[in-house]
Amino acid sequence: VLYSKDLLSRLKNPVELKDETLSQQDRFGIIRDAFVLSEAGYMSVEAALDLLTSYVNEDSYIVWAEIAGDMGKIKNLLFGEKVYEDYEVFVAHLFTKIGNTVGWEKKKNEDHAVTLLRSMVLGVLARNKDKKTIDYALDLFKKDTLGKVKIDSDLRSVVYVVAAENGGVTEYEYFMKRYKEESFQEEKDRILRALCAFKQKTILEKVLNFAFSTDVKAQDSFKVVTYIAGNPYGRNLAWEKVQKEWDSIEKKFG
Repeated sequence: VLYSKDLLSRLKNPVELKDETLSQQDRFGIIRDAFVLSEAGYMSVEAALDLLTSYVNEDSYIVWAEIAGDMGKIKNLLFGEKVYEDYEVFVAHLFTKIGNTVGWEKKKNEDHAVTLLRSMVLGVLARNKDKKTIDYALDLFKKDTLGKVKIDSDLRSVVYVVAAENGGVTEYEYFMKRYKEESFQEEKDRILRALCAFKQKTILEKVLNFAFSTDVKAQDSFKVVTYIAGNPYGRNLAWEKVQKEWDSIEKKFG
């Protein structure tokens, strides 16, 4: 639905107050339409972002999942631009309240949607340089490596990625060793995602080379390419690697 400027303005208050006349499906649809239309050029991105500020009190997983996806698309486009860091501040501020609400601790008998919401929100906060979230995740990671705590399985991917995004060679070597020793596929996938989250070009090049080695299953090679292509620090490296390995890829998969 292409809302008029006046109607968008009038929708902000009921969305912010979570008015009972708007279900979570309605709130989801409103923000989804706004960003789809902005992508198509029928609405300005500024108008969509302005509407987004009214979602600060939102608590629905499906709504926040939509918002996180939309925010991520814009962030990828802004990488390397002067406004990139300001945009990260904007996103972190938007997610701060829901981040404080869900916290790090799983509550007894909590709804599965809340569990999913927690890992997603904390991941967004960390990727947008929220210091409080990053510090807590790094502390958890350190304690986990020392055997002092066991990170909840629903939060391991978030913590691992934070450690990689804010780490270097030491963390790379740790994850690489863990990947080779790990037998549980779900945990290997978490570690593999972390290996693709580093910011250093030299490390990402090593990970790409590793992906096409005999140590990694063929189907997981493409996971690495996809993850690194989604990492703004490695998107060009992933494309270059695919071009270089194209003959072997075509031979292997047809």
